[in-house]
Amino acid sequence: MNVEPAASSDDPRQRIPPDKILRTISPTLVHHYEPAQDGIDSNLLVMLHGLGDTQKPFSALGRKLNLPQTAVLSIQAPRKIVWLADEECYEWWQHFDVTGEVIIEQDPSKAIAWLCDIIDSLRTIWRSEHIHFFGFGQGGSLALETCRALSRVQLRLGSAVSIQAGLMSLPTAGSARSATPVLLWLAKTPVQADQSQFERSAVKLQTLPILHRAFESAELARVALQTGMPRSQADWLPIMRFWSQHLRRREAWELQLDESVFRVLR
Repeated sequence: MNVEPAASSDDPRQRIPPDKILRTISPTLVHHYEPAQDGIDSNLLVMLHGLGDTQKPFSALGRKLNLPQTAVLSIQAPRKIVWLADEECYEWWQHFDVTGEVIIEQDPSKAIAWLCDIIDSLRTIWRSEHIHFFGFGQGGSLALETCRALSRVQLRLGSAVSIQAGLMSLPTAGSARSATPVLLWLAKTPVQADQSQFERSAVKLQTLPILHRAFESAELARVALQTGMPRSQADWLPIMRFWSQHLRRREAWELQLDESVFRVLR
């Protein structure tokens, strides 16, 4: 009889990189995975870029954030913007028509289903409550709507942060709410006269009462920044505070407990 340390399925130091799993879902999926810099992958932060961008800036952001015990997976949207086909500009669903006009009634359903499949596969490595979303613009709306979709099959993620974008659809009063905690981060930008009808409609969904219709736990942060991503320490403060409440942090005794588990070989 031989005895050896058991590899716990929940041991964050014994993760297998998700690349092979992701390629079984979509062989052409463009993404970048980076393990936690402290060597303990307790959490996975899935980063979703905004309209017209790529995954590269978000890969760099993930490294710069250097969140404790958190691996980062930056995913690139599968669609090229039709009228910018010669440039590296991607979208999660069709936002513009062939003439470059903003589509008023946009349909994110395929992107939501696609991301749900990715999360389902990642659950073979991380528990769902240890997977977190961070999305900007269109990617932020995708994160929120995917959390709602996952709740219909009783799945709760660790958290979701949406930068500058709310829900795509209006939740009905009394509908089932997602248990995933969410933070909507918005700049204090006044409504512009030249905003499209889609943009004006989107602003109406960026309120805390609307979020509370869809999520059991929702926070709204408004900062003085006019446009774009958070930049200063003050901009990032509400996000870091939110993550401090929801990212898993394994203590030394928990890691030692994993090392003390053995299995018997016959």
